[in-house]
Amino acid sequence: MKQCLSNGLVASACAFMAIASPAKDVENKDVANDNQPLIEIEVRLLEMPASAVKELFGKKGPVPGGDVTEDLQKRISQMKEVDLLSAPRVVTRAGQSALIKIGQEMSFATSFRVVETNGAWEPINKVFEIGVSATMVASPYPNDPERLHGAAEITLSQLNSVSEQTVIPPGGQGSIKLQSPVVETRALTTSFDVNSGKTIILGGVENVDKGVVRNTVVMIRATAMSDTSVLVAALKRRIIPELVFKDAPFGEVVKALVREAKEANINMVLQSAKMDKTGDSVSMRNAAGVEPHVTLSLRSISLDDAIRLVAQLSGCTVAYDRNAVILDLR
Repeated sequence: MKQCLSNGLVASACAFMAIASPAKDVENKDVANDNQPLIEIEVRLLEMPASAVKELFGKKGPVPGGDVTEDLQKRISQMKEVDLLSAPRVVTRAGQSALIKIGQEMSFATSFRVVETNGAWEPINKVFEIGVSATMVASPYPNDPERLHGAAEITLSQLNSVSEQTVIPPGGQGSIKLQSPVVETRALTTSFDVNSGKTIILGGVENVDKGVVRNTVVMIRATAMSDTSVLVAALKRRIIPELVFKDAPFGEVVKALVREAKEANINMVLQSAKMDKTGDSVSMRNAAGVEPHVTLSLRSISLDDAIRLVAQLSGCTVAYDRNAVILDLR
């Protein structure tokens, strides 16, 4: 995702957030059938002055591998001088790397060239990525799936300064302004070993912004996920603008919900021992041999909530198993 603008010395600056993951389309059938378990990784970036670092982490600073307790999280949230820069999350397969990039693409005119068509000279822009790039990989231990181990490489790039010089190309053409940006890049590479769902410290990087020393503290949380939780998350993300049924047979309502999932590219099937299919027609009957009818009118409801509400109105239980929503009419 990019958002661009132009100003002053910078030819253009585009804000971006990019997430690359082998499991970015976890609703896709081919990915969902992968035998490797899913891991959700959250990277938390905090910026704070040196005084806050000392108060929170002591003289040793943010030691890699240290647990982030509830008390520490509370203290961080209460400190006004601590800024949460970002907390992106990505879902990947165990043992497969995921990439998160957040920042700006900044373009500068660093050189010039002659245009073949008319012989005029024009500047050549070079793009610099300013921000944070995080590459991570995690896997559960074979005999302890709730314990995760992995590695992360965090790169922080910042623009320190930009100098300008005026160049007069050959041929009497007007002058061209060239720019020389100074970009400082710092890298933090570390391994981690953590219980699923717990947050730990990866480390800290000191940087200087306009003469002010600031520290970026990097934290990470890795969580082992089941395919069921991935399906539920996808159903929650799918928002239905309007859902209206008037005395509709339960089987037809089920078809409509499956259609909603398909339109959102969610690999979901609805299963029931009491489901009868005849061509395109679907009917579902309860233990008394009666098919419930549904009447409702809703706006802006998630697909997950819609399934649960329809089940409640019909006297039906809901369970999840991998990519299936299992309905059981009582």
